[in-house]
Amino acid sequence: MFLQVMSRRVLGLVLMVLAGMLGAGSAEAQDIRYFVKQSTGLFEITATATGGRFVIAPTGERIVVNKVSLPVQGRTDRVSRGETVVTQVRGSGVAAVRVAFTPPSRVTQTIFFDPVARLPLIDTKNVLPDPNFDNLVVTVTQNGRTISRRLPIGRR
Repeated sequence: MFLQVMSRRVLGLVLMVLAGMLGAGSAEAQDIRYFVKQSTGLFEITATATGGRFVIAPTGERIVVNKVSLPVQGRTDRVSRGETVVTQVRGSGVAAVRVAFTPPSRVTQTIFFDPVARLPLIDTKNVLPDPNFDNLVVTVTQNGRTISRRLPIGRR
């Protein structure tokens, strides 16, 4: 009965703590990566300045997105509004994943917060055209370690 009253968020955090105490999910989340999905494949969003251009530089890596294996065709430095972004959280085990954004002059708003039972995680979403939807950050907490990465959104 206690579990029926407990909120989903609190239950998720309790399960993560228990998993950590039992040794489950002992591997760390290693990295958060973003990709722009195009008709030819994926372009990784990196810190290397490209002025919004897509730089063709196939890596030989393939990532399964919605049951389709897509090649990593190169890189870019941002995603534009309306484009499809693929988020990859590498690692293994159980982790808490939070996705939040901060609109201009406002308080940070959480879009998603839940434990993820199995890493790696691949998620695909379209970037909203609303300019207030900015400063999007994915944060992953696992075994007391937190990593986060901002998604650069801009014009091409």
